[in-house]
Amino acid sequence: MKNKENYQAKNPLHWLYAAGFFVILALPLLSLPPWFYPADFAKTIIFRSIVTLLLCLFAWQFFYQRSQLQLPPVKKNGIFWLLIALFGTFLLATLFSIDPYFSLWGSPARAGGFINFSFYIIFALLAFFLIKKEDWQKAWDFSLVIGGLVSIAAMIEFLQSHARPIGTVGNTDLLAGYLLLLFFMAAAFLFQESVQWKKICYGSAAALFLLVIFLTQVRGAFLGLFIAAIYGLFFYGKKYWRAKSAVAIISIIIIALVFFLHAPGQHSRFSLSSILSDQRFAAWHIGWNAFLAKPIAGWGPENFGTAFATFYDPIKIPYVPNTPFANWWDRGHNIVVDLGVQTGVLGLAAYIALMAYALYRLQKAKSYLPEKKALLHGIQAALIAYLTANMFSFDSFSTYLIYFLIIGYILRSTETPATYTFEPKTKKIWHGFATAGIFCAAAIFLWQYNLYPLYVNARINTSEIQADQKSCDQMVTTMDETTKSSTFLDVYARLKYVDFLTTCDTSNPQNDVTYAKKGVEIMQEAVKIQPTYARLWLFLGSFTNIIASHESDLVVKKALVKEANEYLNKADQLAPRHQEILIEKAWVALTDGDYETMKTDANACIALNSDTGDCYFQLALAEIYLKDSDAAKQSLTEAGQKQYSVESATVLNKLVDAYAAVNDYEGLATTYEKLVALDLNNAQYRASLAFVYRALGRYKEARVEVADFLRLAPDQKAEADAFLKTLPPQ
Repeated sequence: MKNKENYQAKNPLHWLYAAGFFVILALPLLSLPPWFYPADFAKTIIFRSIVTLLLCLFAWQFFYQRSQLQLPPVKKNGIFWLLIALFGTFLLATLFSIDPYFSLWGSPARAGGFINFSFYIIFALLAFFLIKKEDWQKAWDFSLVIGGLVSIAAMIEFLQSHARPIGTVGNTDLLAGYLLLLFFMAAAFLFQESVQWKKICYGSAAALFLLVIFLTQVRGAFLGLFIAAIYGLFFYGKKYWRAKSAVAIISIIIIALVFFLHAPGQHSRFSLSSILSDQRFAAWHIGWNAFLAKPIAGWGPENFGTAFATFYDPIKIPYVPNTPFANWWDRGHNIVVDLGVQTGVLGLAAYIALMAYALYRLQKAKSYLPEKKALLHGIQAALIAYLTANMFSFDSFSTYLIYFLIIGYILRSTETPATYTFEPKTKKIWHGFATAGIFCAAAIFLWQYNLYPLYVNARINTSEIQADQKSCDQMVTTMDETTKSSTFLDVYARLKYVDFLTTCDTSNPQNDVTYAKKGVEIMQEAVKIQPTYARLWLFLGSFTNIIASHESDLVVKKALVKEANEYLNKADQLAPRHQEILIEKAWVALTDGDYETMKTDANACIALNSDTGDCYFQLALAEIYLKDSDAAKQSLTEAGQKQYSVESATVLNKLVDAYAAVNDYEGLATTYEKLVALDLNNAQYRASLAFVYRALGRYKEARVEVADFLRLAPDQKAEADAFLKTLPPQ
């Protein structure tokens, strides 16, 4: 056995390991489109690339320079084995997932999945094995500096927009969670440190983090801050702390109250009605039902969205038009619900056991490391704050990074004095094969699953810019080339393509059918990869219906309608209570001219949630086509009362089509009058209203509309004169 610290100092590659860790710890600052967006996706790509390189270097040293490695004992280390257990339960949940491929890689929008989660565990273990004790403080100081820069970016954002900031983290809740962990770490070092200028630095960092947490106005973070502060201050173990603790807690509460009372329109987030009406509670209930359906290994990592769609209740979380993900949750916003649904009892138990044992290990270490008692106590407070905040949120790259860094730090900082080393051993031939295999696998992984997907994602982001700038032909070309490649981004790329097509359709409605055909093509590819995602089938049905609605050949049209219904029936199987699907079914029935079925679908939609205005509007359309004008008027009134935009130009034009199809001139007159009021300078509306007035025998009003038509379109005098001749003399 050799002296540990001297032994570690001989490792000539120590600086390389240290550089890798410091780059990783700087990643929360990274947010730069088009290459580094979504922010968490880019961060995880770079993170796992660096970890892969560190792992290769570690493996090479392990086989060929073992004498230069000082590995602490792990045989009786509970945290080490709980990390392995956590890895094992996530692996098991992935293998038994309803969509193993998606569980493996997740979506760039969330940057989750088993692969990324595994790398967080590897990161914690590498930090434990490779960061020397004297370098841990440097790592934490650097993390606090990065947190400070993230906070400054968030403050600048707040001063510019006066909105809740997201900083470089990408989400307000996640920014608060990240800074919450750093706040308690800074506070821990503040109480541990004896050098005055360092205490000032740690205190300033903690104050900065606290200020930005206030700016985020994240209620879960505030609760975590409050509970952890009570634990940290009241349970430190010294009686004279209690008075100081009471003063500190009261001061924090006063500061918070003053801040919110002077933040116009924001403190309503903290009203009792706002808290009780939060849809998180409904999502937890839905998640609980999903958990009961698969309680052992869960639905698989990243499959909360599929489970949620299966047990979705439109009464608890209503359908919100034009808000794509309002009722398609992919996270439960509660760590227990999320883990329970995704990994079952096994994964949830492993996570809780790791957290509980880490707190126990810190408490136990206070007895044999009394000089570090303040630091160990502060770390406990950080974990309590993190767990509390995550009861109302979920993790991101930045929160996972700090959490698993803390786990690695606990492993190292709470070690007992005994140390062991691996002595040099005779090299064996299989060492070479193992090293070569690891390096080859790493090379493939780095290119195929990191660097190339990063390039593909940059192309997707470029296409989004092209769509926003209305360069739609360029966008289509770029996305067609991008989707030819095969990566784990295939479904994500196609979903983004659909978004871009929708953007382009708004500015180029003449290409409606062209875009719809392209949408069908790319969605058919997507459902082959991820057949359990209901929204893909919904998109397929919607695009097919658009094509059918423009088809003049009745045989082809019938075939397209049948196809659209098959897609929507598949979506309905996966998400049986989603009103969006019934709404789309009603549109398909309209295309087919099957108004009784349209009425049935609309009534089924109302039965799920009678407060959804879209359903009543579709019922009104069906009743118009069925020539039940009185019922249609009542349904339109109901739609308006349910917050549906019955007075918008788009809706009024749909009513025009319906009234015209059944020659309901009274309905046409009322609708065109509303359209004219919306757009007084639209000559076509005036002309159409004149024709309707003539049909109703309202000749005087028809002449008034013709006069206004001529004022707006003087070059159409011949047509206007011809129309006036068809009217009886005044």
